Amino acid sequence: MRIALTCAMVVVVSVSIAEPLSEAEQRWWLRHVIPLPRQAEIIDTRQLPANGVAVCVAPGASDVTQAGAALLAAALKTQVASEGPAGSFRLLVGTCDDTGKMGDLVVPQAVGLSELKNSDQAYVIVRLGPDEMVLTGLTERGVYYACLTMAQLAGWQVREDGLTLPVVSITDWPDLQERGEWGGNCASDIEWMSARKMNLAEVHC
Repeated sequence: MRIALTCAMVVVVSVSIAEPLSEAEQRWWLRHVIPLPRQAEIIDTRQLPANGVAVCVAPGASDVTQAGAALLAAALKTQVASEGPAGSFRLLVGTCDDTGKMGDLVVPQAVGLSELKNSDQAYVIVRLGPDEMVLTGLTERGVYYACLTMAQLAGWQVREDGLTLPVVSITDWPDLQERGEWGGNCASDIEWMSARKMNLAEVHC
């Protein structure tokens, strides 16, 4: 008598899942941002090759929004593009309305921006897909500040062969509508001040 034996082969596939960053690691990243965002979480990081990130500006963006996108692209040593090359991590930059809509795109985390103090300068930076983050605010000023934050947060991790990009969830707004200096060296400090979200310089003749 013959007995037929059926062998089942089980293949175990190991999937690499990014571990959440510890509080100490998140503080290490955020120490490079001045001023600190009001609400910030560094979810994980992505190792990307050179030109592996694309800064994409939403259609109809203002000059200020485009200037913020250009500043961010320069910090990440990449280019501003409409879509970005295939396989790149996209940073989509543009304003939204008070329902969180950027054209056809909905950013749920942006819905409450209008309720924040000085909401015209508020912004969010959030992940919307596996290879996409959105930098948005109700006005071009908020979007510009979002670009400044992302440039500070990731710019120092750019190398010749690529970069380490932090994947974040940030909501930020200023307590004071006007921030800056009066007299002294403020006229020569404007570039330094504006890079740190200060927006007022008073100089008297």
